[in-house]
Amino acid sequence: MDILEGKKVDLIISDINMPEMDGVQLYLKLKEREDLKSVPVVMLTSRGEIEDIRYASLLGMDRYLAKPFDPEELRSMLEEILGP
Repeated sequence: MDILEGKKVDLIISDINMPEMDGVQLYLKLKEREDLKSVPVVMLTSRGEIEDIRYASLLGMDRYLAKPFDPEELRSMLEEILGP
């Protein structure tokens, strides 16, 4: 969160598994902030179980992509979010 302070971002790509704050906690904190709540969030993670994907969807995450992933799928997803 400190890295984002005072910066304008168009997209955030995060992992679910992180050392200090997991991706779900990060997502929830982002959505609390007026300046960041409209920024699309893509979770790129090794947690590809259906329960994880459903939970992400229930939270309202923009996209969820499990590793290993097809780089073309990621590119297409990013173009869909940001435009070509």
